Amino acid sequence: MAANADWDCSESAAKARQGLEAACAVMKMRQMHNKAAQAKGFTPSSTRPGLVLIIDESHLVLTDYVRNKKDPGFGGMTNAALAELIGRTGRKVGVALICASQDTTLNAFGNSGPLRSSLLRGNGVVMFSTNRISAGILPNFSADPSKLPDDGGYAYSLETTDASGAKHSRAATFRAAYQEDFGTDLARYPVRPLEEDSATVIDLYQTGAYRRRHEITAEAKADAVAAGIAAFKRGEVDIDEFLFGDGPAATPATPSAGAAFDVPVLQVVPSLADLVAVEADDDEDLIDTSGLTPVQTAVFEAVRDGVTRTSDIPDVIGRSRRAVYNARDVLIERGLVVEADRGELGLAPPRAA
Repeated sequence: MAANADWDCSESAAKARQGLEAACAVMKMRQMHNKAAQAKGFTPSSTRPGLVLIIDESHLVLTDYVRNKKDPGFGGMTNAALAELIGRTGRKVGVALICASQDTTLNAFGNSGPLRSSLLRGNGVVMFSTNRISAGILPNFSADPSKLPDDGGYAYSLETTDASGAKHSRAATFRAAYQEDFGTDLARYPVRPLEEDSATVIDLYQTGAYRRRHEITAEAKADAVAAGIAAFKRGEVDIDEFLFGDGPAATPATPSAGAAFDVPVLQVVPSLADLVAVEADDDEDLIDTSGLTPVQTAVFEAVRDGVTRTSDIPDVIGRSRRAVYNARDVLIERGLVVEADRGELGLAPPRAA
């Protein structure tokens, strides 16, 4: 998969972070294009393709790491917060996440309820696991993944809902065909580079990183790793650097003048509010939650984040059943949530601004 990606950022934690920030910069550029054109939504095309970030072992990437606490822009956000921003607003501008993890806790979602909610509005799959997964982690999922057949390829597809609680697809068991190598299939389809304006904003923000993304070949990376192992065995690299560093730098196939392949120094950017501002057309921006008590707020946020079964909410937010049910009644009375089905809650349709 990485060999066929437009930009492989999987080689280190620093590169993964770079990819998250670059995607957020693309979102900002496309948001501005939409505002300039008075347009909404995104239709991918060969000249303006969708951007999908595939994050394997997401619990290792979606962390509370902050690149620069003093940075007023993306650098001051955690990895998880960057992913949450993409999950919340990326769909409007053709930017999406696919995350995979063997962690059966909220760590798989960077401990972010909103990110979990955003991801699970799309397609979700649960494969074999010896651990039961609680409804507090995967709302609307009650199956036992340890009961899947052990012949390989079996998984559950998750039920998906929208913000109102309406179901878009049902849960089902399926089996995927085995494929040794997808390289041949992937090679049949051209890789679409980003449109000029999105590529430019990355290059200005990250010192030409997108333009230079192919300077290091897969062979050069492999040679650099082999050289790093040899240097460690010769005693030229200490153990901490060998185990926890970003790895040896590879030599570009066609070096740029004055440009090394080290992770670029990110440039000074405008304020965070300017970088992440979008028009108030998200559901949460149109909902008045003023005057709610702490428990009512906690129940509302749980429903918003995808915990739709009333009986699951007490354990998720750490409140008594009586308090949760009383809060539910108030939220329904105020028109903030609806009971979509018996014992199932969903957000009420947003009122017009």
